[in-house]
Amino acid sequence: MTLIDLLIIVIIVAVSVLSIYLVKYLNNFKKTLETIERDIHLVTEKAIPVLENLEAVTKKAVQITNEAEEQISEIISFVKSIKRKVSMAVELPRVINPENRIAELLKNLNAIAKGFSVFWSKLFS
Repeated sequence: MTLIDLLIIVIIVAVSVLSIYLVKYLNNFKKTLETIERDIHLVTEKAIPVLENLEAVTKKAVQITNEAEEQISEIISFVKSIKRKVSMAVELPRVINPENRIAELLKNLNAIAKGFSVFWSKLFS
C-alpha cells in the first residue's frame, strides 16, 4: 500500500463520517421544521377564532359609536332648542311690556304726523 492508497482510505472514511453526520443533521433539521410547521398550524387554528371575535367586537364598537354620535346629535339639537326657547322667554317681557308698546305707538304716530305735515307743506308750496 502506498501513501496515496492510505490517503484515499482516509478521505473515504472522512467523507463517510461527514455523510453520516450530514444525514443526522438534516434529519434533526427536518424534525425542527416539522415542529415549526405544527406550531404554526396550532397558532393559526387558535388565531382564526380570535380574529373572528375581534371582527365581531369591532362591528359592535362601530355600531355603539354610531348610536352614541346620533344621541349626541339629538342632545345638541335639544340643547339648541331649549336655548332658543329660553332666549325667546327672556325677550318676551320686553316685547309684551305695555310701556314699550305705547312708546312705539307714539313714535309711529309722530312719524305719521311729520310725514303728513311734510306732504301738506309740499302740496301747498
